[in-house]
Amino acid sequence: DANPGTWEEPKATVTGGVGAVFGNRNVYVDSSTVNYTESVTVPDNVRIYGSGTLFTTSTGRSFGSGIMPVVTGVAGPTFTIGSDVTLSGLEVRTAAGNDGIFAPNGATRVTLDNLLVDASGGQRGIRFEGQSEYFEATLHDVTVMNATGPGASFYVYGASGTFNLDITDSDFLGNGGGGLEVMAFNYDEAALTLSGVTAIANGQTGISASLTAYGNVDITLDTVTASYNNGPAPGEKDGISLYAWAYTGTAPGNVTLGMDAVNATGNGTDGIQVYLRAHGNVMATLHD
Repeated sequence: DANPGTWEEPKATVTGGVGAVFGNRNVYVDSSTVNYTESVTVPDNVRIYGSGTLFTTSTGRSFGSGIMPVVTGVAGPTFTIGSDVTLSGLEVRTAAGNDGIFAPNGATRVTLDNLLVDASGGQRGIRFEGQSEYFEATLHDVTVMNATGPGASFYVYGASGTFNLDITDSDFLGNGGGGLEVMAFNYDEAALTLSGVTAIANGQTGISASLTAYGNVDITLDTVTASYNNGPAPGEKDGISLYAWAYTGTAPGNVTLGMDAVNATGNGTDGIQVYLRAHGNVMATLHD
């Protein structure tokens, strides 16, 4: 780890790379025959790209092999991240009883892309929590599996501002709790978009979301499967459970729900459970 962290003389650990980063603040993690065994704290404005992602760097150098480096936590979450952080092209494994990726204190503007989060023996694969006035997170091509608790949980709140969570082409599989759990409240506006998402064989509800806002709440599900969520854990075991409330603010808020190509079969309780409430209008469109 005493190396300078260049292409020719790389650091030995992810932590070493994060500590030495400068300029564009990009850390490139190559695959290794030995796992990276460490718990990494990623400060604001740092991007970590594993070799599972293929791309050209800002200096024109090609990077990536398509093989994900494996990072296994040792104490606490494997990754604890701040705001304006990207994690891409990695396999993340949890330490016993811990989380794979933890975003505390309302971390926002986070991108998780092309990740395999294997939380076997861990509590959660992904966990966001805390107050964030302008929360924004994007998950693309992320698989979260085998957590003892929820696969991924987002428990965030504001006193104003906006909430935007966009999840595409991602899977939540075989977790002991729910597959994907979202709770966001006290925002001016709130929006949740799920596209190409599957939640299968989780112990509790496959996909649950509770969004409240002073203004508008928008929920969109497109090509979503939430099936066979019926494990031994106590609690609700719906395929999809949605709650949205647009309560009065400076103007009556509206709730909009759109569902297209949604499959929720073989679950322990309801297939789809929806509760929508607004001081303005409630609009729901279901297709296929």
